[in-house]
Amino acid sequence: MAFWQKIVKKIRRKRKSDAESRGPDLDAQLSELLRTLRSKLQKFLITRSANGVIKKSGAFTLTKTNPGLFRLDAENLSVLINTESFLVRGNDNRVQGLLRVSETALCRALQNGKNVREIVQATDAPERPASLEIYQELIEQPSDFSLDRLPGLHELLEWAVFDLDQMITRNSVNTLAHVLVHASPALEERLRSRLSVRLKATIYQELESLGSPGSNPELNPHSRRLGFLQFETALKEFRTQMLQYRQIEQSRKRLPDAVRSIKGD
Repeated sequence: MAFWQKIVKKIRRKRKSDAESRGPDLDAQLSELLRTLRSKLQKFLITRSANGVIKKSGAFTLTKTNPGLFRLDAENLSVLINTESFLVRGNDNRVQGLLRVSETALCRALQNGKNVREIVQATDAPERPASLEIYQELIEQPSDFSLDRLPGLHELLEWAVFDLDQMITRNSVNTLAHVLVHASPALEERLRSRLSVRLKATIYQELESLGSPGSNPELNPHSRRLGFLQFETALKEFRTQMLQYRQIEQSRKRLPDAVRSIKGD
C-alpha cells in the first residue's frame, strides 16, 4: 500500500512541476494547441463546410440540402440522413428545419403543452449559432427549460460561477478537453477562466494525446478515454452531467417550498 502511495505522490509532484515550469506561456500554448486541433477536425469534417453535392461516384451521390441534413441517392435508394438539429427561415419568414427530441419528452410536452413554444422547448436546441438564434426566438428564451431536454453547451454562459465550477469537477479531464475543442470563443474563455494552472496543464497534456495517432480507439479498444473523433460521445456525456446537475438543483430549490407547505398545513 505504501509503495502505491509513493507512486501516486510522485506522479502528482511531476504534474505540479510540469504546470509550474510552463509558467505564463501555458495559456498561449493551450490556445495554439486548440487552434491546431480545430484545424485538424475541420479538415476531417468535410460535410460541415461543403454545400450541395458532397460526393458523387458511380455507386452513390451524397447531397447536403441543409445544415445537418443530407440526401443519399443510389440505384433503388433515396434516403435522408440527419446529423444534427437545425432551423432555417425561408423567404416568407416561415421557420423550417428538423429538431431532435426523445419520445418521452415529446409525449410529456403534448400532455402539458398549450402552445407551439412548449413543444419546441422540449426538443434539443441546435448548437450552430444561426439555428440557435431562431430556436431562442421560438421559445422566447424562457428562464426554466424542460428538465427532460439535454442542455446545450451554450447554456453554460448563463450559469453561475459556482455551478460552472461544479461542472468542471464533475467531468473527467478527457471530457473537458473535448468540450474545449468544440466550445465557442465565449464559452472557451469562460471555461478557461475557471481552470487552475495545474488543471490547465493536465488538460494540455490530454489535448496533446488527443491529437496524436495513438488516440485512435481502435488501437486501445478497452480504454475509457474517448479519442479525438469520439467527440460526440464526450459532448453528450458532458451535457448529460449538465442535465443531472440541473435536475438536482431544481429539486433543492423546491425542497424549502415543500417544507413550508407542510408546516403551513
